[in-house]
Amino acid sequence: CDDNKKTLICYENGKLLKNLLNITNADFNMDLRKDAVGVLGNLANFETSSLLCDSPEFLKELRSLVADDDNGEVSKSALKLLGRLLSFVESSSPSHNKLLKVL
Repeated sequence: CDDNKKTLICYENGKLLKNLLNITNADFNMDLRKDAVGVLGNLANFETSSLLCDSPEFLKELRSLVADDDNGEVSKSALKLLGRLLSFVESSSPSHNKLLKVL
């Protein structure tokens, strides 16, 4: 299962990740945005968290979602995703510092 998550994150040079990030954009339906954040959370594990954190687009969108004051549901889902990522990333790694900056 964990290998599948890494495969999905890396699929066609991050195509799935880019599509999920596009769905989290404010132009989409709130439920769809929340679901996309949930899928990203389900893809997070020890291996994929550092890959996600190495994506500037992902961190930029995560920061935007966490700060989304207009939509508490999406913001709450993004905070859950952030917490999940932090639980998988070593505190001494550069990815940990990147995630802390999102807060």
